[in-house]
Amino acid sequence: MASGDDIQAGRVTAGESTTDLIAQKPSEGDVGFAGDVIFRVGPQLGGDTAVAQTLHAILGIGTNGSVVPQNSQGGTGVIGIGGPNEGTGILGRAGGSDRGLGGIGVQGVGGNVGGPSFRPVDPGVGVLGLGGIRDDFDTTGLRHAAGILGVGGGGDLPSIGDTGSVGVAGQGGNADRRTVIVNELTSVAGSSEPGAGLFGRGGIQRLDGRESGLPGAGVIGLSGPISNVPFADTGSVGVYGKGAIGVRGQSDTGAAGLFESPRGIAVSGQSDIGTGGEFDSNRGVGLRARTKARDRAGVFESAGAAQLQMIPHKPSESIPDQPFAARALNPKGIQSALSSLPAAGRAGDLLCTSMATTTGKAVAILWFCVRDGNSGGPAQWRQALLGPEFSGEG
Repeated sequence: MASGDDIQAGRVTAGESTTDLIAQKPSEGDVGFAGDVIFRVGPQLGGDTAVAQTLHAILGIGTNGSVVPQNSQGGTGVIGIGGPNEGTGILGRAGGSDRGLGGIGVQGVGGNVGGPSFRPVDPGVGVLGLGGIRDDFDTTGLRHAAGILGVGGGGDLPSIGDTGSVGVAGQGGNADRRTVIVNELTSVAGSSEPGAGLFGRGGIQRLDGRESGLPGAGVIGLSGPISNVPFADTGSVGVYGKGAIGVRGQSDTGAAGLFESPRGIAVSGQSDIGTGGEFDSNRGVGLRARTKARDRAGVFESAGAAQLQMIPHKPSESIPDQPFAARALNPKGIQSALSSLPAAGRAGDLLCTSMATTTGKAVAILWFCVRDGNSGGPAQWRQALLGPEFSGEG
């Protein structure tokens, strides 16, 4: 068959130029186009002629147009162009959305590079999303569209004000639960937990099927025109950030930084010329460090300056210099007091304990370790001498 021949069901039709199937207004002129789609293919779902096998509805195959594929870029398998006013280019809806069970709405599988390719060829991306841009004459200053927007099941569609100009934006699904009665039994239906906005898990390095080396980072974030960082810096990192501020955590009501790690380092911050890590909270704890093991909650180290600086509050008025005699407590003979001083302490450790007084009220005591604990004996501690007590009125 060739150009000009009729298309026949169940037969191959060959064409020598583009074949157009055009929807047009009926000749009567006073009626509209019958239907809301131009071309539709699908299986017979009922009756004696129903198809009893798995079938793909449409297959589009592009070509390179060259005997040697590497000499020209391949054509697209399927191109969908939406209507001029916010029309969707391609819509993929899984079968389970109308009938049946489950199914993937849109699946993208990148192409492999089967050798020999005779020249460097990058493997194909599974899904590529390029966000649209606003009108060149738009003076509102609003951002462009996101490249890819993923919304978990049951999630609310975020506004472009939240996702504008973002490469990949994720909205976690909500955990909307409701009481239902199934087979006369009352139960609760719906997801038990809300979903994360974005989930990233690094790949595993294997040699001959066995794990070897560091796993890949879960998420890598680079600010501005920064080249990709070497794997030696990002390997085994859950979230890696590099920029003027690598990673910033902010909380309006709770702790700005709360980190836990069963082993290793929960969070690592590094800066060449600035601050390694900064935490800020408007109404809660700025930074909290906690350990459940018999170890230190925080370790501070400096090459030359003091290990820790506490910025004083500004006094409301001058305080006169009033010398007084410092008095140290003697915990000898009080086993509970001595047992609170770790034998494995290290010189420089600062420890706060509590001790009951003769009035029955506990008071806080500050200790400083002056000698490491080792095989030669336990660590040696000295009480940090403080002045007399004063009642706070602020």
